[in-house]
Amino acid sequence: MNFRQIKKISLGIFWTSLAFVQACMASNGAMPTLLYHHESGSSAPFAYATPKGVVGAIPDIVRHLLQPMGYQLLVYHTPEGRIYSEMSAGRGDLLLVTTQKGLNVDDYPSNILICPSVIGRIPVGLYFLAKPPVGKPIAGMHIGAIRLASFKRSMAREFQFKNLTRFGSHEQVFKALMTGRIDAAILDPYTIKSLSLIHQRPLPSRLDANLGGVTAYIGLSKATEERYGIFDELCRQAAIWEAQGRFPEFLVPHLQPVVQSQ
Repeated sequence: MNFRQIKKISLGIFWTSLAFVQACMASNGAMPTLLYHHESGSSAPFAYATPKGVVGAIPDIVRHLLQPMGYQLLVYHTPEGRIYSEMSAGRGDLLLVTTQKGLNVDDYPSNILICPSVIGRIPVGLYFLAKPPVGKPIAGMHIGAIRLASFKRSMAREFQFKNLTRFGSHEQVFKALMTGRIDAAILDPYTIKSLSLIHQRPLPSRLDANLGGVTAYIGLSKATEERYGIFDELCRQAAIWEAQGRFPEFLVPHLQPVVQSQ
């Protein structure tokens, strides 16, 4: 039996166990545990793996939204390309929806319900190991970015990057920048600060240019809504969260995690 077969069997056991736990909790009158998918490859402070599971600011925020509703949360790291298929197959309840442009629910699968309130705003920049080179066109530089991120693909088209390398995680992008394998990295200031602290490296320089940013929303599976009827209350909690403006507050505890799996 090869690794892929073992992994497939393990995932099957996981989903079966989760469904059993949810059913038992529901039958006992307790509020069930909802499964939240977060894109694998992300780093602190947003969501990162530890020996005790996936933790970070985004899981904390989702728990904060669910707490008044009485729900618990289980976080699972999933490749970006598989998140929507997992949700469509009924193997997930919540996900983070990110966009570089305005939210248009028609751009997403019909089985995903998206609350219109903003969970977080994440600026994106172009970072250099030293000062940005003078007189060298950005389009000709070797740029690194995390793979499978649609907003980075659109950015590549907009700025006409000719040499864009995609990596499997934010940390891989950061290490490539630190070792000079790329000229610059497309990252956000929170991830840059966190990884600089973790690896005890000076903060890279940021290009003084507006590269836009990412806006994040919370999404709920339509199957979960049909089962529990929580979408309206989830959106109400998300609206309260947006009005309070507490996104930076939840990032601070995760800027330098004590233990991070490699």
